[in-house]
Amino acid sequence: MSGLGWVAPILSGVGLNEEMVAESGHSVPARRQVALLDRAATALGDDCLGFTLAQDFDPRELGLLFYVMASSRTLGDAIQRIARYSAITNDSLVFSVPESGAMALRLTYVGVPRHSDRHQAEFCIFGAIRLCRLLTGATLVPQRVSIAHHRSGDISAMSRFAGTTVEFGAHSDELVLPAEARERPVVNADPYLNDLMLSYCEAALSSRASNASPLRVIVENAIAPLLPPCALARPGGVPWPCAG
Repeated sequence: MSGLGWVAPILSGVGLNEEMVAESGHSVPARRQVALLDRAATALGDDCLGFTLAQDFDPRELGLLFYVMASSRTLGDAIQRIARYSAITNDSLVFSVPESGAMALRLTYVGVPRHSDRHQAEFCIFGAIRLCRLLTGATLVPQRVSIAHHRSGDISAMSRFAGTTVEFGAHSDELVLPAEARERPVVNADPYLNDLMLSYCEAALSSRASNASPLRVIVENAIAPLLPPCALARPGGVPWPCAG
């Protein structure tokens, strides 16, 4: 597709404009982010847009979140920073990390139905794999990669990138690394910078308003993994096709 004239209609279709997106301090509501990625994927003819973006985005665009991770002592510390401070960049995506056993990073949604999103979830999961590799300078291979929504078609490129089979239609969005990955050193660890970044992140976190999840959305997110793919609607209410 030549030129960028197609961008403005996509943005306006979800209530945004180029100035709003370019403004670093402007917060785009989660539902609009989901709709924007869905429309952009259609316009670009890329049904795996989230995965595509995850492979070559500049991690510095994550702002404070990246620098507090990149200055951490170990990968386990960096992953804990994602869990605590991801709300600085997107308060509708909640990451959690178990304290023992294999090192897992689980993604849940607040205030937006999980089944309405594919591209952002895939960006987060595959982007997290890439971040772990960049931070440690090692080609880490997850023990498990699971994604809650259903996907048909060829996913071999995703599995090659992850280094393991990617499970779609799972009960959760989760990346699991071997337990020993927790203590892998971060290549650019800087304790002094990390202390400074932690103080900035705590200040940024405390300034954000709570994003309460309506009961309807909580229920939808709870039952979404139990439903067949055709029972879930795309943004706009159009159902995904059923096989047979």
